[in-house]
Amino acid sequence: MRALEVLCERLEGREVRWVVGGSLSLALQGVDVQPEDIDLITDEEGAYRIQEILSDFLVRPVRYSSTGAFSSHYGIFEVEGVRVEVMGGLRVQAKGRAVDLTERLDRPVYVKIGDLTVPLSRLDDHLESYRLLDRPKDREKIQKILEQLKNQSLK
Repeated sequence: MRALEVLCERLEGREVRWVVGGSLSLALQGVDVQPEDIDLITDEEGAYRIQEILSDFLVRPVRYSSTGAFSSHYGIFEVEGVRVEVMGGLRVQAKGRAVDLTERLDRPVYVKIGDLTVPLSRLDDHLESYRLLDRPKDREKIQKILEQLKNQSLK
């Protein structure tokens, strides 16, 4: 949580559009997963701006990277001992489709944690990505997201 606090403090008011994605986003929205790192989704410009803001935590400079299903302006940081991956202009390609995940920046869900207000990628957006990728390692996450969405609709 301290790493997330540092990120929020550093990025607040800096005119950078960003959301927390990945397993931390899921966990903060009640999905039973164990996050191992922090994924920040931003646009291309935001990735390089975040690199400037977090320069003292830099492990791997931001640069364009493509690894089959994923492409983005990608960099790695270490904040309070936690790996932070920044993905600017993130696109996922699978099953003959390409999805631009920067649209998540336009519709975050906000979670209040103590004094922090954290922008998160929505559960339905995670669900779409995991279904598109159709990786065996994500099938359990898909089920857990569906359960959490069902629980939220019952409230």
